[in-house]
Amino acid sequence: MNKFFLVLLLSLGFTSLTYAHTFNDKAYDYYQHDDYKFAFQLWEKRAKAGEWEAQKNIASMYSKGEFVSQNDEQAFYWYKKAAAQGNEIAQAKTGFSYSSGKGVPQDNEQAVYWYKKAALQGNASSQNNLGNKYYSGKGVLQDYDKAFYWFQKSAEQGNANAQQSLGYSYSSGQGVSENDEQAIYWYKKAAEQGNISAQFNLGVKYANGEGTNQNHEQAAYWYKKAAEQGYAKAQFSLGLRYTIGKGVSSDYFEAEYWLSKAADQEFKGAQKALDETQETMDRIYRDGELGTVNRSKQIIDFFLKASSMDMGEDSARAQSILADLYIKDKGTVEKYSDVIRWATKHADLGSVSAQKIVNWTYENGKSPTLFLIGSFYENGSWAEYDKKEALKWVKRAAEQGLSGAQFFIGNKYMQGDQVLKDPNQAISWYLKAANQDHAEAQYELGLAYINQKEQKNSLKNAAYWINQAHENGIKKASKVWDKHELWNHK
Repeated sequence: MNKFFLVLLLSLGFTSLTYAHTFNDKAYDYYQHDDYKFAFQLWEKRAKAGEWEAQKNIASMYSKGEFVSQNDEQAFYWYKKAAAQGNEIAQAKTGFSYSSGKGVPQDNEQAVYWYKKAALQGNASSQNNLGNKYYSGKGVLQDYDKAFYWFQKSAEQGNANAQQSLGYSYSSGQGVSENDEQAIYWYKKAAEQGNISAQFNLGVKYANGEGTNQNHEQAAYWYKKAAEQGYAKAQFSLGLRYTIGKGVSSDYFEAEYWLSKAADQEFKGAQKALDETQETMDRIYRDGELGTVNRSKQIIDFFLKASSMDMGEDSARAQSILADLYIKDKGTVEKYSDVIRWATKHADLGSVSAQKIVNWTYENGKSPTLFLIGSFYENGSWAEYDKKEALKWVKRAAEQGLSGAQFFIGNKYMQGDQVLKDPNQAISWYLKAANQDHAEAQYELGLAYINQKEQKNSLKNAAYWINQAHENGIKKASKVWDKHELWNHK
């Protein structure tokens, strides 16, 4: 590869060893196949002979500890050799070594010197780092104008840190006229690349309506992005929003979660806010246990959410309270179907409180609830797929007179599903449902009587029930009526 194309590749940001090699570089082939020993030996020989590319490559190997022991001093030594020959990547690395004190005593003036060399060659990382030096006045006289200049150079190449810094420059008016619209523009570019400071700062802009229309939902969205990456200030801000429902639905459990994250990092004010939130939660727990609150669907939903969250003892406590509230309130399926779903699922997972709800419901529940639980087991939704368990629950509902459950049991006997096939038992259950105007049961009952046409009055019974099914909207009943000439048996 000629020097022109190599420089072009490097200027475009191809900085790893993957691209820094010549076409006939055996050392590179060794390196690609993780044979670091032979790669290092070949590069070391060429590095000692003065080849900058080899110098840079063994510097990288010393930095990472590939074949050789990790050694910052040796990494710095060889990076500086390559840097002196004009390689921008090596210059950037040398600047970083001086700035961080890795492999060489910290020297901000030397860091500025090498960052500037790389920056002038278009190295985006060095442009950002040089901007930081001018902004902080480390190794150079503080100069916000020059800081802005280098931040902009780097940001325009897509460097997320520089985009965040450029956004802050526009927001604060340091080095450039204050411009919140431009601040948002650059914050967003950095935020979309995952820069946590930019994500938080963008959230602040939306929260305050600076440079854009106030939007609390967007503020919460970007706070959460930063919070999920461990940014304490964002965790604190997000937690507060959950306590008051600003941009998010009010949720004390989410508030507790994020405030505890911020408190773990000793963020100022987080522990106090966490304590206040937990006091509120304790009051709700206490009121729920003592029955001093109206046990409405809202309070049930509150404990249902708590029961589903992985919060150790708090979750177990919430599950216990949920079970007590549900049982005391003797809730109907219309109000508490979500609790039933939760209980049937978590009973299988070992929750004692969930099993308590399930057992109480089996002994005391009304038929719609029993039938619902049976359907969960039958279909494998929420509850563990278990047709025998489904049959137990639905049969209890059927015995309480629920027509849909009676029809279900009739089908089980007719098909021999989980029970011995027994058409007479099927007819018995179909008849119970049919007498309650269950149209499908009337139709199936009519068919069952047709299949027993040799018995006395079977076809007469069939005619009656097929006609009833037709009158109740079962269109296919008319075909059965005509096929078997049931008008002759009215």
